[in-house]
Amino acid sequence: MRFLVAGEAASEEFKARLLHMAGAPNLPSRFVNIYGMADSGVVAHETPLSVMLRRSLKGHSMSGIPAYEGLTGIYQYYPLARFFESNAGVLLLTSDAGLPLVRYNTKDTGGFLSHERGMELLGAEGLRALKKDDQDPKKWRMPFVYLNGRRDFSATLYGLNIFVEHIKRAFEHSPASAALSGLFTMSVSQNRALNQRLDIAVELSPGRSAGRLKERLEEEVEQELLRRNSEYAKLRGSIGRRARPHIALLPFGELKTIRGRKHRWIKR
Repeated sequence: MRFLVAGEAASEEFKARLLHMAGAPNLPSRFVNIYGMADSGVVAHETPLSVMLRRSLKGHSMSGIPAYEGLTGIYQYYPLARFFESNAGVLLLTSDAGLPLVRYNTKDTGGFLSHERGMELLGAEGLRALKKDDQDPKKWRMPFVYLNGRRDFSATLYGLNIFVEHIKRAFEHSPASAALSGLFTMSVSQNRALNQRLDIAVELSPGRSAGRLKERLEEEVEQELLRRNSEYAKLRGSIGRRARPHIALLPFGELKTIRGRKHRWIKR
């Protein structure tokens, strides 16, 4: 079994979980994510080479590209059909689409790398892993584009941004991840004293019950935010437990989403 997906970025942990559930080996060629947008169609796609490059960054700090934890995806693209630029960290796209786009603001944050630079970052270990998957890196002689997510995928708590990717990462790394369906929504509410609270509605997997899971997940999300978000760490130090996320666990099927449409992670 192989997976071809689109709509939004998929973490390596998410891919590994799906492949494991399908009984398929976690090889770079088994799961391909497409980077596309409604205005221009497919603009880039994962390849075994780009997947292995992303995996090679885990646990390493490399010049010219964010750390593994800061990436939501690495793709390759055809430079004669798509041209990327970066303005203050935001990707701009020029493409001869149905309606030609010139320096179109994708609203995605990220950057790009030459093929040569990508191969340098991949290293000998990454090349050996590709050979185990019977993949020839010479087939993918294209530049790379990487994403750090979207700035509008966040909820605002006391003036600071809480990013969807950080919440996803907490759930994906949780020992209790099998009890969760993978869907959640974030929102910010206020009480009568106008104190704000980060609310996260989380859907359980089929047949699972909440049990003592709520407190455990709240602790894991808070720890992830403290590690990844320096502004949240300052807020936690200032207002204490009032900054702690509040999680509501919903039975499978009760989290409202529209079939066939991209899930809305932020509830305004």
